[in-house]
Amino acid sequence: MIKKISFFILKHFYSRVISPKNKIVFISEGHSGCNSRAQFTYTKTKEISYEIELIDSKKYDKSSFTGFCSFIKKLCEAKVLASTHGPIILKGRKTFDFWHSVHLKATGAMEIKKNRGRIKTDWDYVDGLASYSSFYTTSMSACFLSDPHKFKITGVPRNDLLYNTDSREKLLKVLKSKRTDAKVLFFAPTFRLGYGEDQGNKDFSNIFGLEKFDSSLFNKFLKENNHIFVYKLHPNEEPFLGQYINNIDPEFSFNLSNTVLEKENLDLYEVLGGVDLLITDYSGIYFDFLLLNRPCVFCPIDLEAYTKNRGFLMDPYDDWTPGPKVYGQSDLQEEIDKSISDKRYFEEDRLRLNRIINHFHDGRSRSRIQSELEKLLL
Repeated sequence: MIKKISFFILKHFYSRVISPKNKIVFISEGHSGCNSRAQFTYTKTKEISYEIELIDSKKYDKSSFTGFCSFIKKLCEAKVLASTHGPIILKGRKTFDFWHSVHLKATGAMEIKKNRGRIKTDWDYVDGLASYSSFYTTSMSACFLSDPHKFKITGVPRNDLLYNTDSREKLLKVLKSKRTDAKVLFFAPTFRLGYGEDQGNKDFSNIFGLEKFDSSLFNKFLKENNHIFVYKLHPNEEPFLGQYINNIDPEFSFNLSNTVLEKENLDLYEVLGGVDLLITDYSGIYFDFLLLNRPCVFCPIDLEAYTKNRGFLMDPYDDWTPGPKVYGQSDLQEEIDKSISDKRYFEEDRLRLNRIINHFHDGRSRSRIQSELEKLLL
């Protein structure tokens, strides 16, 4: 408690004694689809009359006095703070939050929690939030308990990267693969671990969480069909990768971890556009992937338990997931084949949901957001 009070005092002290520059600080949370990083990279290519800086929040040890002070002093230099994981409120500064996903699963005030007390929120103090659409504004204002009129329907910065024409080239370079004719299957599940309470009841004997899984058969399937299997665990769950026992042969698969992305100085969304098919469960990544109108396969192996432990913003689940649902290995392989071979398979559902979720489909979200950020500098 003493430490918490001390941090509170330091935060308010620095915000008063440090005069802000005509500057925007973008606060990054890594390379897994970071909106702050995408917006900063875009803005630095433009002719602007103000300063910008990108800082990686995870590089600061904010649990120590030294780390916390360094972080807060850096933020206090700016008039505007642009964040991705919730607003950082400092006196005399404006805050704009991009957030980091459309949520299928319940979030914030809408989550199912065992010990729920009075809900506290900093979202009342934010000056602007990026929104995908009016639907997104409605659902996320309920989660954040925030003023819906502060949402700006702009799209989000990282989704502009999906339209990059060099995504495939960058992806194959990271994979160290010359198989330009291969189909890339990308698995991006949400997390079950690393968020306080465990969520769902996924079987960690294999990466998909299937009750029965034969890795040798899956390796054969990948080889015979000229597929490359790429998996990207949620950052919360990457430390638990070692729990998977029945793993896939690295000859046919690749772990696109945060470490790899950082080493290559790439954001996930710079290569996501090079993917042919997405496999997920409850992750919001597929809402962004809809912009490409490419197939998705859903693997909701612990739907009942996840519904009970975490809950969903959108249900029934089947109505909000535009692709086949699989619960076994044979189903998974069959639906991958069908989805790859027939571009019209579930296409009508993808296009319908894309119209609801994504108001813009033009790759110009960063331009619209730059205008919103510049208004806050005035």
